[in-house]
Amino acid sequence: CDITLPAPNMTGVLKIGGVITQGSVEFLKATSNAKENFYSYVGKSTATNNSGYFGLSMSPGTYRSRVYVWSKNNYYFGPACVVPDSGSVTCDIDLPATNLRVQVASSSGVVQTAGTAILISANFDGYRFDGSWINAQSAQVGIFDLNLINGNYTVTAYPGSNQKLGKPQIFNITIESSTVTSIKQLGSI
Repeated sequence: CDITLPAPNMTGVLKIGGVITQGSVEFLKATSNAKENFYSYVGKSTATNNSGYFGLSMSPGTYRSRVYVWSKNNYYFGPACVVPDSGSVTCDIDLPATNLRVQVASSSGVVQTAGTAILISANFDGYRFDGSWINAQSAQVGIFDLNLINGNYTVTAYPGSNQKLGKPQIFNITIESSTVTSIKQLGSI
């Protein structure tokens, strides 16, 4: 019995700042209902090979990638990709180099090296992209290195399970041309 595997109709290479990296890639589809526009998970994900290459067979539509970079142990939002009705498309993902570093301190000003987390949600071209958790690691001295593509973000810093550290804080952040152009604190939740 000979089996011929079909070629994927969406392929690409994962990079950060132009450097090939490895990870897993999932694609969420642009969806709308009576209340809002959002990206919804459609059950399509894959791991890259050691050259950063990935390939998937996708239905036609507009998708946005969410990437888990193994070396960073974190999730990142990727660019949009339109899969045509026929043929194939190359959807390379080249995340910018670190363009925002966040460090969380307790209400008394003590920098936290572990046990804190941030939640990042985004809005891309009027479509909501639900949050991805990023946890501080002691090896990073509590610093979150973020690689944010162009868009509007809501970043919420959480005290982890120790509420004595303080209340969660919310910030709106705008990225344009891979650069932070605005940071506004919204307050506590």
